[in-house]
Amino acid sequence: MRGIALIVALLFAVAPLCLAVPLWSVLSDNAADDEPQITTGVTYTAEPAFSNPADPEGRRLIDRGGAWNDWNNTTGINGTDQTLVFDLKAIYGVGKVSLQFDMDAKPASVEVSLATGPEGPWETVGTIKPEARNGWYDLALDTPRPGRYVRMVFRLKEWGWYLREVKLWGTYGNEPGPGEVLPTERDGDRLLLTKDGQPRASIIVAAQPSAKALRAARDLQEHVLKMSGATLPLRTDDGHWTGTLLLVGPSSYLNRAGVEPPTGYPDNERVILRTVGDQIALVGNDEGVFCGTEFAVQMLLERLGCGWFGPDPLWQVVPRQPTVAVPPLNINHTPAFAVRSVWIGQGKRWYLGGVPLRAGHALDQIIPPGQYFADHPEYFSLIGGKRTAEGDFQLCTSNPDVIRITIEKARADFDAHPEQVMYSLSNRDCGGFCECSECAKTGSNPGARMLTFANAVARGLRQTHPDKWVIFLAYWFTAAAPPEPMQAEPGVSVMVVGSGCHVHPATDALCEANVGWTENLRRWAATGAKMGIYEWYIPGCSHKPWRRLPWVAGETAVRDLQLWRSVGVEWVTYESQTAYEENPYPLRWPLFYVAAKHMWDASLSADEILTDACRKLYGPAASAMRRYYRELEHAMRNAPVHSGIWNLPSGEAIYTPEVCQRLRALLADAGEAAKQGDELVQQRVAAETAVWNLAEDTLAELRAATAPKPVAVLTKGN
Repeated sequence: MRGIALIVALLFAVAPLCLAVPLWSVLSDNAADDEPQITTGVTYTAEPAFSNPADPEGRRLIDRGGAWNDWNNTTGINGTDQTLVFDLKAIYGVGKVSLQFDMDAKPASVEVSLATGPEGPWETVGTIKPEARNGWYDLALDTPRPGRYVRMVFRLKEWGWYLREVKLWGTYGNEPGPGEVLPTERDGDRLLLTKDGQPRASIIVAAQPSAKALRAARDLQEHVLKMSGATLPLRTDDGHWTGTLLLVGPSSYLNRAGVEPPTGYPDNERVILRTVGDQIALVGNDEGVFCGTEFAVQMLLERLGCGWFGPDPLWQVVPRQPTVAVPPLNINHTPAFAVRSVWIGQGKRWYLGGVPLRAGHALDQIIPPGQYFADHPEYFSLIGGKRTAEGDFQLCTSNPDVIRITIEKARADFDAHPEQVMYSLSNRDCGGFCECSECAKTGSNPGARMLTFANAVARGLRQTHPDKWVIFLAYWFTAAAPPEPMQAEPGVSVMVVGSGCHVHPATDALCEANVGWTENLRRWAATGAKMGIYEWYIPGCSHKPWRRLPWVAGETAVRDLQLWRSVGVEWVTYESQTAYEENPYPLRWPLFYVAAKHMWDASLSADEILTDACRKLYGPAASAMRRYYRELEHAMRNAPVHSGIWNLPSGEAIYTPEVCQRLRALLADAGEAAKQGDELVQQRVAAETAVWNLAEDTLAELRAATAPKPVAVLTKGN
């Protein structure tokens, strides 16, 4: 006899029910190979415990690869009943349980019970008795029963059973009943989503929505609930719905509204928010790794007053308002940059993403010395007349086999990861460039040699993957653009590292370091390569006092982004790290947030970005806090000192005693104004005040360390 396979996987999803069953929202659904990760947090336990491991998401997709075919390790057979208990993480009104049996065995029955606590008491709500070996079997309740835990006891029949999928259905919060009609209500030209804590709109998704559309719909539903206490019903487009409708993602309703979802990958990342009569379309390009529909919902939530400025709930704003209304919308937005990366930014909440970035040091991973050097030392640098793969070394980038192997590995990588658009050719983070005569012919400096190598790989890759890119860092030894005229092949990208002065904007004509860096950037752009920028926001890396000192770039960051965009930069990443900052939030959120928001929307100034953030975070203290951040920004930009790569000047040169006095006064004003706000406002102002107090202590230490030592004066008689 064969072993028994069990597949149980859970996520938020919506699917149609038969007409005889009420249309509840889906609490969980199956996850196939191309379906999303679990977003509900639903988990389950098994008794007896399964012996096979779950995947990293906690799912069990067992039989696809033939895993779990050991008869001795299989449960649910040989007289052993099997119990599964699902934890929905919150109490829902459970309305339906659906099970799909597969293959050539089945249980005699499945007893279903509900409980609000892990120890019960359990209420048995029904039994499923499979009649055939294959297919779906439902237990539909006349009215939803409250439950957080769903227990299923599989009673043995024959020699075993196969369960392929589990779906749990029910109501969410105070969601209106399945047939309840919510007529359109307006406040002037605004459509009401809720009124006095009651729902006035429905969310519509496709009968079989994509995971991205479903996550967006749930995000919208959950945040409106937090804002107003009202749950907007989540309904599928195979029903007939009237009233105010929020059309999330592609659906037949969206088609009838005349809104075409954006498509295309890796180009045409786009988001649409549009009011059509009493319907609001929220949709974006969701192809590949794009998540435009989620961004569309995010944009709406921000317009409703929500904001996310850090991972701690203290720095996340969801306004409390029983009535939520949406003004007319007509937004068709394309992000300013195709790669938007802030390493410890707030992910989708800051519209980070775009196409996946891969530009790190990679050559020794493509051709590892341990694998190749013994048999092919000619693949590695010739230094001082000797091939080496120790210490500072690179590859011999003129070697035909090195080029061939790199092309082959790039092709294999793109085949294995079709969502990727770039393949890194960045050299090791050191010197040691090859001194052989053939490499010398490929360019007069390391940057030129890397461009020649990238051109050769791109030519070969283009034969099979014409829409892909190779990329390398213009950094340190490869920072300087080729001094001789060179053209990049189609499919070559160069990511220039920000190595100018970070005190002043890159466009500052009085900052010598930035003038030189900008000229070099323009020379790289003149090669015709697709341009990227690797910027660093880790001032505490080289100078530890900056781990406690605020840095607000503000308009400097915006001016830099505008410059980069003007020379064709499309891909930008900001290195930010928790290891180099004692308290990344609230210390750094204004620095990171301005960059992230302007990468998404180039029409926004730093003042607009920070003013909106202060309004949301600080309420009655917003004006004082905005002046505080502006003072920090001006202190940096107006300082008569300069910085180098990976560091800022010593903090006391930026924050003079006069600046510190003004900052203290502004925080005192903010603290007084915060008393008129709620507890969260007061806590945020107090947190920023604590950050500045620590900064002042650090500045005092710096000044003491650099103060002139007193000189003893000898007088007559001593």
